[in-house]
Amino acid sequence: MAIIQTDDLEQKINTFIQENYITPLKKDPTETFQKRIKQALQTCNLLIERDRLKYLIDIKPKAPNLNVYIKTHKEGTPIRPVINSRHAPSYKTAKLLNKKLLSLVNLPNTFITKNSHEVAQDLNNIQFHSNNTLITLDIKDLFTKLPIKNILHTTPFWLNKNNNDRTLIEQTLYLLKTVLEQN
Repeated sequence: MAIIQTDDLEQKINTFIQENYITPLKKDPTETFQKRIKQALQTCNLLIERDRLKYLIDIKPKAPNLNVYIKTHKEGTPIRPVINSRHAPSYKTAKLLNKKLLSLVNLPNTFITKNSHEVAQDLNNIQFHSNNTLITLDIKDLFTKLPIKNILHTTPFWLNKNNNDRTLIEQTLYLLKTVLEQN
């Protein structure tokens, strides 16, 4: 736990907002996003079963909110921003879309792990050769700056490479674009 003056915390938050070019909105777009997500879900009949639709739509959606934690172990005690998106209109749809994409796209050399214990187990099972290099990355701000245009450009390639149905590809890309526009 860290104790910090309210003024200091507000200054750190304002600095974070300015450095990341975040601008306040004049109107809450949550209802508009909710309508777009509903519309997209209803048109993706090959991707989503009709009986699952009601589970993907949050009855009372809310705009994601910013929570901050203080990194007491870092010089200058910067903040760690955490966005709670659980009640955002696209949250459940994005989770489902992630699962669907994992099953539709077979990316080479992909490793998905849930925690450091699982990473250690996976590393023990990998056969390394003399021409392999093992690297570790400390990712800053995780996925806050994913290039959406690049995602929308490369996803069709991988969906087509795996010989997926054309209509299924179109629906997947439409839903992906709709979800990404919300974030």
